[in-house]
Amino acid sequence: GIAGLGRAVESAAEDPETRNRRIAALRDELIGGVLREIPETRLNGSPTERLPGNAHFSFAGVDGEALVLCLDLMGIACSAGSACTSGAAEPSHVLTALGQDPKEARSGLRMTIGDRNTEEEIREVLQVLPGLVAKMREHTR
Repeated sequence: GIAGLGRAVESAAEDPETRNRRIAALRDELIGGVLREIPETRLNGSPTERLPGNAHFSFAGVDGEALVLCLDLMGIACSAGSACTSGAAEPSHVLTALGQDPKEARSGLRMTIGDRNTEEEIREVLQVLPGLVAKMREHTR
């Protein structure tokens, strides 16, 4: 465990600016693709003032928890709601503070990109997410 921690610290210290720029570029590719390909989608938070690996969306007419389960079955890890309310039954107070009603706040999907994620993984998400959201909307409308 100590050796693993040591390697993690070394990795984190390796040129953080370059690493953060690469992660932010992947995030921007994901955000741009999701907003372009999925109608009635909202980017939560500032489009520019956000952590390099943070992408958070709300999809009108979609249950965030159900979307997370479907993506998990496809091998795509993500979370519903906001980080500070993970696992809570109530809608995220962060999203409601941003002006979302409880139904919209329950449609949240949080995706976090790290230094081990690749462009190929972003493309994979952009290939499956639009169809999955469309299919879920068909069943709820």
